[in-house]
Amino acid sequence: MSPEDWDTRWTEGRIGFHKTEINPYLKKYEAEMTRKRQKVKVLVPLCGKSVDMKWLADQGHTVVGVECSSQAVEAFFQESNLTPTISDVPNLNSGKLFQNVSHPPFCYLRDVEGDFDAVWDRGSFVAINSTDRTR
Repeated sequence: MSPEDWDTRWTEGRIGFHKTEINPYLKKYEAEMTRKRQKVKVLVPLCGKSVDMKWLADQGHTVVGVECSSQAVEAFFQESNLTPTISDVPNLNSGKLFQNVSHPPFCYLRDVEGDFDAVWDRGSFVAINSTDRTR
């Protein structure tokens, strides 16, 4: 699916993939994912408005979500009752950084965060066209 197709799904409200509850496997295996470390940096690709991100942040982790749809990002902050500051990401075309003072960074479109300690991916891989997955 192209970024444009992804954004269209959000515009049309075709987001049946979105879950309103924290993923039970994330809760069950968080310690394994983080290797029982506290305050790790977790990447959440194609995060949408996943409630898993807020839960991870509430556990003390730094969460960086990457998303193509600004609507999804805005919905995440609104539904999480968080107020972001929005700034451009230098040297990245149309990249926007959404941040909240009480929670770690959240990034729209592209990220310049460097290394991550863990990745939480509930389903972004299947959203990528199978022919594009090898890239």
